[in-house]
Amino acid sequence: MKKLTRRQQEVFETIICLMKEQEYPPTIKELTERLGAASRNTAVKHLAMLDRKGYIEWKKNTARGIKVLEHKGLLDSRDEWSLPLVGAVTAGMPMLAEENIERYMPIPKYLLQVAERHFLLRVRGESMCNAGILNGDLVVVRSQLEADIGDIVVALLENEATVKRLAVKDGQRYLKAENPAFPDIFPGREWSIQGKVVALMRETVV
Repeated sequence: MKKLTRRQQEVFETIICLMKEQEYPPTIKELTERLGAASRNTAVKHLAMLDRKGYIEWKKNTARGIKVLEHKGLLDSRDEWSLPLVGAVTAGMPMLAEENIERYMPIPKYLLQVAERHFLLRVRGESMCNAGILNGDLVVVRSQLEADIGDIVVALLENEATVKRLAVKDGQRYLKAENPAFPDIFPGREWSIQGKVVALMRETVV
């Protein structure tokens, strides 16, 4: 991994702080304001360099398209939580999510203030790609049975789990896909919210 300059390190740490505060990536405007930069071009140049050096993945055409990439040795073990990976969730056509804990994985503490009641699930499918959640991504989920409209949730439909955005239409709550190629789900049977997606991790090979 290429070494960052002092200013690039400051920008990288600012991104991490904003993600910790907001529980989602900052927009270019938010990053520009936090950096105290005169124009958004400053933030854009730093994002491009962080992407080039392998510290982030930046999708330029997505409002919150900044993803911090995890690299072995990047973070000190004291800065990590250990969360259980409890199976896979299909972002697309629902499939049964395994309940067995596959393994425990280190999660940087900047993503979570506390580890209690959080777990990891691996996403399969492309139905949430416009929200920046891609096939194979790991989502960090806070276990909870309620969520606000607009939250991205893990929902259970007759023992089948799926990741979708919680939405409402004509007074009925439904599960919205973030990819026009996939249908929204209007549950006609018993279903429940199992948790809220609060962070995203993308494993990379270095």
